[in-house]
Amino acid sequence: MQAIVRGLEDSGVDTQSLFRELGMEVEHLNGLDYRFDQEQVTRLWLRAEELSGDPNLGLKAAMHLRPQNLHAVGYAMSCSATVRDAWQRFVRFRHLLADSATLDLVEEADCYRLTLSIETLGLPAAASAYDLSMAGAVNLARWILDDNTVAPLSVGFSHAAPGDDSMFREFFACPVRFDQPQTEMRFTKSLLERSVPTANEELASVLDDLSAKYLGKRMEGSFAQQVRDCLITLLPKGEPSKAAVAEALQLNQRTLLRRLQSENTTYQAILDQLREEMAYGYLKRQDISLEEAAYLLGFSDVSTFSRAFRRWTGKSPGQWRSLSS
Repeated sequence: MQAIVRGLEDSGVDTQSLFRELGMEVEHLNGLDYRFDQEQVTRLWLRAEELSGDPNLGLKAAMHLRPQNLHAVGYAMSCSATVRDAWQRFVRFRHLLADSATLDLVEEADCYRLTLSIETLGLPAAASAYDLSMAGAVNLARWILDDNTVAPLSVGFSHAAPGDDSMFREFFACPVRFDQPQTEMRFTKSLLERSVPTANEELASVLDDLSAKYLGKRMEGSFAQQVRDCLITLLPKGEPSKAAVAEALQLNQRTLLRRLQSENTTYQAILDQLREEMAYGYLKRQDISLEEAAYLLGFSDVSTFSRAFRRWTGKSPGQWRSLSS
């Protein structure tokens, strides 16, 4: 939010007045543990776009984004061994940074692909929010590598093109397309395998634990936490279905999904995040085999577990265990 406010001010938006209009407290910007909800942030973007008429709001905010804006996650990114490891941390702890963002980093035959979707709970999607997320990822890579020439292979946005897209082309320094089926960026494998100059994976691992602690604290008392707790008991019995979780919580499936949506999350997001968090713990224990870990996480076999783990980290469970031992 601090980066967003600075970007809006660059475009001449009176943020003090805008916050008052939307019933938001400017003082909360300095509160480390305070979170603005997704509806507030979406309304902020939409109103700022209307007031400024500036199609580059998201890009301007991204230019102010630094690892320290992202608390423990940002510092862990700066300590990551490679750019890929940094972005995988960004994806893993995305719910610490934004409740409703769904990010995926996928390895393909000749590149990596970072995809983004944002749940706006019925409000119109703010183009600036997508612009900030994509440009912010690039800016963070440039920052931790100390290299302003870092650029994607291509960028695609699901929103319409602005009247003048010159700033987009200048910032990303690659082909930029609009009105695409989804918002995504593609990168060379060589870029994501670049070493981070300030790498310290031992410190990054400590910061990961701290981020996981913050994430768990955030969810205390939430319905999503109840679903997580239920999944923990069901996972060793095989992949749990929505129906099984709903039954355990004495709800119907529609109510389960609606209550999760009201907290800006989904059943699949909770299941994936829980499995990933538990996987790291199991793999750190030498007394648990890969087969046992797959079973405890509710996967049908090791190959299914391995595919999921590669999606999370870019490494197989065995490779990750060897590097972490």
